[in-house]
Amino acid sequence: MLLAALNRPVEHLNKIPVIQLNCKKECAEHIRMDLDNFSSKTDKDLVCVPMKNYHLVNWNWLKSASDKQMYSNDCKSVCLHPFCVGCFKTDGVRMEQALKRNAFTYWQVEISQEALSGTSTMIGIGKASKNLSSIGYLNLIGSDEISWGLSTRGLLWHNNKHVQYCEAIQDSESVRIGCLFDGFSGRLSFFVNDKYMGLAFDNINMDEPIYPMVTSTVSKSLFKLTHVFESFPSLQEICKSTINRNTDLFQFVHLPRHLVNFLGNY
Repeated sequence: MLLAALNRPVEHLNKIPVIQLNCKKECAEHIRMDLDNFSSKTDKDLVCVPMKNYHLVNWNWLKSASDKQMYSNDCKSVCLHPFCVGCFKTDGVRMEQALKRNAFTYWQVEISQEALSGTSTMIGIGKASKNLSSIGYLNLIGSDEISWGLSTRGLLWHNNKHVQYCEAIQDSESVRIGCLFDGFSGRLSFFVNDKYMGLAFDNINMDEPIYPMVTSTVSKSLFKLTHVFESFPSLQEICKSTINRNTDLFQFVHLPRHLVNFLGNY
């Protein structure tokens, strides 16, 4: 039968590539439509920014020449695995801009409902050398010592180890995840739909530039960068942070109670 198939007229095979190309083109048009709709969605709720004296920052996802993902025109929304259905792979993207030292940065990413239903969808930070593509369904952010991530299962990952951080995020609707990074102290905290989840990581080494990033195992996962804000700490906050990072040098038992409470509320 194989020989018979190979001996069929060539014109029989000429139609196959045309059908595949049309199918891919049609898929691309649908994905582009979904991406544009997701990107143009406006949130009527006021943005809760957990910082003082902040200003708006213009960020976007990093797009490379070899990138196989799809982006909105302003590169603030991205679709991971746009043409992959059931592929055994984990992919991700990072921001073009690095986090600043000695600054507070808060960014919020909206994740589509579909992206929450798979094995692993993650948000976090990592160094530029972090690999954001791998075969298999992996918790990719935090699988090594150069990245720190939160999965939608509520798990914190770093150095390929995990701990339970919060409840798993329900996949009944899209979710907004906020990330607050204290570049002065190397602290990272997360917010789920504007609710503070607590301190996630501290003492993050800033010896190299660190970038926000997302990963997913789910086909046609949509991520939208909704807001980015930045603030620089006051002298009081710098002093407070320095004391908290060197508690062994201070005898807190001899300090007034209100000052101990003030230092602890950080």
